Amino acid sequence: MAVWACDPSEPFGYTPPTTRGPFSQTIPRQLTFNDGDDRAPSLTGQVLVYSRRVPGRHEVCLGFLPDTGGQLEREVCPTPEVGQSTAWLYPALSPDGSLIAYWRERGLYQARVPGVRALVVAPLTAPESATVLLDAPYLMPDGSRLNSVRRVTWLDSGTLRMIVGEEIFDTNLDDTVFTAAAIADGETQLRHLAMH
Repeated sequence: MAVWACDPSEPFGYTPPTTRGPFSQTIPRQLTFNDGDDRAPSLTGQVLVYSRRVPGRHEVCLGFLPDTGGQLEREVCPTPEVGQSTAWLYPALSPDGSLIAYWRERGLYQARVPGVRALVVAPLTAPESATVLLDAPYLMPDGSRLNSVRRVTWLDSGTLRMIVGEEIFDTNLDDTVFTAAAIADGETQLRHLAMH
């Protein structure tokens, strides 16, 4: 008869990972670890802001990180409305870091394209206290009507630049498609792009 025995030793040790900062300082690196959709980062000084969709929520919020990435320091979300989905998209920080411009959209949960859209500007300390700069749809000098923007940036502390265009729902793709039409400085100066 053989007898087998083992010597139970201490279980292996565990050290939890740190939660601040990225895994390395090399560029490029992953800035966020959100399971949702993170887009359109804007960086000024030591503040990085971006649009973030939190899994399980209908709103798209603004997330704030240190300039090196890492742990979310602040999140500002639209006030939820019954039956509505609201998104704050394409944030752009002013050169001095005091203002934030972003594209605001709201619509029914089941709507393919939001019904209410606007380019807004707010103090960085209170993004929810926004002033509307441009309501959509907006009329172009040639009479066409556009309903969306992309690539919002600041030329200086008082002038915004963006690509304006039309966003439509494409049934073949089962998604929205943006078609650029012009570059806009501020609210009124437009230079048409040749889109061929």
